[in-house]
Amino acid sequence: MFGRVARIQIGEVELDGLRVRFQVRRAPGRLDGAQLDVWGLSLDAYGQIGRAGTRTRLVCGYEDSGTGVLVEGTTTPDTLRRAVADGEVVTSWQVQESGTTLARVRLAASWPGQVGAEELIRYVAGQLGVAVAPTVLPRSPTYARGYVLTGSARDALSTLAADCGCRWSVQAGRLVLTPLDGIPARVRAVVLGPSSGLVGLPESSDRGRVRVRALLQPGVLPGDAIRVEGDWLPGDYVVEELEHAGDTHANDWFSTLTVRPRR
Repeated sequence: MFGRVARIQIGEVELDGLRVRFQVRRAPGRLDGAQLDVWGLSLDAYGQIGRAGTRTRLVCGYEDSGTGVLVEGTTTPDTLRRAVADGEVVTSWQVQESGTTLARVRLAASWPGQVGAEELIRYVAGQLGVAVAPTVLPRSPTYARGYVLTGSARDALSTLAADCGCRWSVQAGRLVLTPLDGIPARVRAVVLGPSSGLVGLPESSDRGRVRVRALLQPGVLPGDAIRVEGDWLPGDYVVEELEHAGDTHANDWFSTLTVRPRR
């Protein structure tokens, strides 16, 4: 559809101009992933998807207002399919972010002197091969007697994130720390209103949360600040969960955000 951008990279091969349908779900504390369907994918690219360690990267957005990485990760085992629909070959598979990496990375490092939690988190992220998304942490403890990192990267991150008052997840190739107390993880705020991407009316959800539907917001992550404008449930919120769903050749091109009031 006019103005939409969807580029998919499989290993070292970047593809543009194909029909892409996607569904991406994100929430703190889990490995996020996506369902992808691509029309007209070459046999060479199809062969790469099934190879162990091959990474898929999906970048989506708009020609006039920029793009963002929606998902980046390895193929979930036993999900690769290839079929013919309406005379066209459709390749389908699921992508899980850093699932393979997190499963195999084990740590063995120590700091004999004073060290901060943020430095340790950056070290673990480096071992996973991901960057740390800019985050405003509720706490940033210092370990005066040093620190030892042993065992799985997953367990180490869970401990360090809890010390900082956060949950962690790997999203769009970045380590994201989401505060537990309702404070935004990042300073910037996305404004959604009747004239700025909001679709329909916000809806009250469970536990005081609100569901907001908008035109695709590729740069939004859990922990981001959201301002909702308009006559219904306006206010400042923090993104808790989100889902991106789109099709370059159909009507879907939306983000559904589950948000909670900002403190």
